[in-house]
Amino acid sequence: PRRARSILVSLFGALGIFSAVSSSVRGEGLTGVEQRLVARVEDNRERAIELLRRAVDQPSATENLDGVRKVGAIFAAELAGLGFETRWVGMPAEVGRAGHLIAERPAGGTDPKSARGPRLLLIGHLDTVLEGEPFRRDGDRATGSGVSDMKGGDVGIVEALRALADEG
Repeated sequence: PRRARSILVSLFGALGIFSAVSSSVRGEGLTGVEQRLVARVEDNRERAIELLRRAVDQPSATENLDGVRKVGAIFAAELAGLGFETRWVGMPAEVGRAGHLIAERPAGGTDPKSARGPRLLLIGHLDTVLEGEPFRRDGDRATGSGVSDMKGGDVGIVEALRALADEG
């Protein structure tokens, strides 16, 4: 679990969407596998930015229940493409919240009891506090509703998982 956590931290740093890439993420002190994972994330940079644009351009303030569900659908499609089973868990109307996207992928097959390898919980949220700021990109800087809280983090999760899946 500690090594898997280390790899994910390296991958999130490698995204470079949110801040400059540090020299340590460029490969110093990383194993060969970790370097390949970082390279995969960097190779998918434009794909990740496009995913971020789609998520940010979908208005999803907390009270916009339909918008939050639509952001959930964007990420559900990405995760399903990586072999995850996704489901939406709604909430009672009186709560005033859209619900939760759950994505699971057992490591050892379809039976969770036979899963091998580290178990990871990756968690984020799909709503934004404010609504209406569209995605804008100026060089390496991106702005818009949810870019850093939390849609950018959700993209980081997807891209880290994509790199791990691509690496096998």
